[in-house]
Amino acid sequence: MADVLAKNIVFASCDEKYFLEHGEAFIRSACEHGETPRVHCQHHTPETHRLAQRLESQFPTSRVIFLNYEDKYKDAHDKRSVYAIGRFIYGKNLLHNNILFLDIDSFFRKPVTWEDFRKMDYALFFRESLPGTVGWEKIGTKVAAGAVYVSHRSRLLSKTMEFINEYPNLPWFVDQVALWKAHEALQFDEHYCQMPAKYIDWEFKEDSVIWTGKGQRKHSEVYLNEKSSYLSTKT
Repeated sequence: MADVLAKNIVFASCDEKYFLEHGEAFIRSACEHGETPRVHCQHHTPETHRLAQRLESQFPTSRVIFLNYEDKYKDAHDKRSVYAIGRFIYGKNLLHNNILFLDIDSFFRKPVTWEDFRKMDYALFFRESLPGTVGWEKIGTKVAAGAVYVSHRSRLLSKTMEFINEYPNLPWFVDQVALWKAHEALQFDEHYCQMPAKYIDWEFKEDSVIWTGKGQRKHSEVYLNEKSSYLSTKT
């Protein structure tokens, strides 16, 4: 029965700055392509509240959740890590669904082909470690956290949080190191696959489902031009 009831949702987590900058394109593009978006925002401000209200009114299948975890992780050495793990912290509340975790600066160009994941417990974007990295960073760059699929059956999310909680000071790359360690622990017990590049495309290929604004690429003219089609005020 759980298989019948499980829904497919797309999910992103961010701070207020990124929500104001990217939240509309993420939610609008997801809904226009038939997806069910959920967005977790760390900070509730008058501006984020107004945007969330407007988007939820325009797109009734969307939800914006405000919940701040900064006090719990006040020993974090890098504040960015608190935002990076937010998707996994709140994600545990959505585990009755099949979840495609994404970066908030992503937007949809086509519907997700959920059949890609039908037989999988999880999917990760595996890659070679970045050249010149050693130790912690070498492990952390073996997998990208910008697109992660977790089925309602998988233990990947709980395992990832177990490993994150071993590092209360949250060094940078802790989310990706934890994902890799969770994969190592589960790879022989669960079915997994390589995340198709079409769901985490920072090279902006025409046939991709999702474009993501990785690093400075979010300032690319081709990215911004298409993103503007999902904004209420066109630029």
